[in-house]
Amino acid sequence: MESIEEILKLSPPLLLIVALGCLGQAIKTIPKLPNWIIPLVLPLVGAATYSLIGPAYPLPWIDKVEYPFIVYGMIGFICGSATVGFHQAWRQWTGRNGEKGELEP
Repeated sequence: MESIEEILKLSPPLLLIVALGCLGQAIKTIPKLPNWIIPLVLPLVGAATYSLIGPAYPLPWIDKVEYPFIVYGMIGFICGSATVGFHQAWRQWTGRNGEKGELEP
């Protein structure tokens, strides 16, 4: 159990981005769910998740903020958006255009 806590101390936002990437891939495998829903879901799930886990690993300056819950939610929202951005950048870099694996012209 101590090793999990050590991993979480490294960078909770980075771990959230990785977890949201896995969630995005899992959502993509659901056949009746359109792919355009993933960029909407991941930032919202990130905001909700980081609002819950953020206070466990407080930021040094968070005590100066009037509503820290909102700040943690914004960080989670940015992590979810970054997940979508990283995925799109990876697809562009590897040359995959769409689900068929066609190369871009």
